[in-house]
Amino acid sequence: MSSSNKESASDLIRAKDAGLLDIWALPSFDPHVEPEPEPEPEHVDEPAEMEEVPLEEVQPLTLEELESIRQEAWNEGFATGEKEGFHSTQLKVRQEA
Repeated sequence: MSSSNKESASDLIRAKDAGLLDIWALPSFDPHVEPEPEPEPEHVDEPAEMEEVPLEEVQPLTLEELESIRQEAWNEGFATGEKEGFHSTQLKVRQEA
C-alpha cells in the first residue's frame, strides 16, 4: 500500500512547484490583421489673415437681393425635384412593363 501511495503522491503538483511549469497560451484562430499605421499628423496651414473691414462698409442685403437669392434657390430645388421625379417615374414604368 505504501508504494501506491508514493506513486499517487508523485503525480500531484504542489503549489510551490507550479512556478516551474510553462504556461501555454491558446493559439489564436482569428485571421491575421495588420495593425493600421497611425496617420501622420496633418500639417495645419496657418489661416490666411482676414482683411479687417470696417462695419460701416458692410451693407445689409437689400430686399431685391434677398428675393433674388430666394427665387434662385427655389428654381434650383424645383428643377432638381422635377428631374428626380421624372427619373423615378421612368424606372417605375420600366419595372411594370
